Amino acid sequence: MTVLIGTGSGFRRVERAEVEELLRPGAPIAPEAGQPTPVGRPRPASVPPAPGPLVRQARHPLLQLVGIGVLIALAVVCLGLLYGTGVDGAGAVPDRTATVQVHAGETLWDVAQRMAPGSEPSAVVERIKQLNGLGGTSVYPGQSLTVPSGR
Repeated sequence: MTVLIGTGSGFRRVERAEVEELLRPGAPIAPEAGQPTPVGRPRPASVPPAPGPLVRQARHPLLQLVGIGVLIALAVVCLGLLYGTGVDGAGAVPDRTATVQVHAGETLWDVAQRMAPGSEPSAVVERIKQLNGLGGTSVYPGQSLTVPSGR
């Protein structure tokens, strides 16, 4: 079996035994053409000097085009935008506050939806808990709460 190995200036044909030798852990890589072989590591007779570095694994074309660093930076920016605006596009928790009383049968979630209808309810509930020093989500009818107000 013959395979093609990419070099700095194109490809060259290599037999299976030579490929196995090249891919063996610890196998020396053929030096650039014209460079001496490092002392103590003789060049295998089956490996002729290559015109360029040997390519052991092909990279994805997208990685060759933009590079892994650019892709990671782009992913971080996209996640930041999604996190900042909410995946569903809901608005931020309002800065303005109001004091309201809890109605019979209402939960913090209900109060959050009533007072900040354009915002993500879970974020508003967390803000209500912060503003009022609540450890849990239990409220009772008639209780006064400081809440973010989007109205």
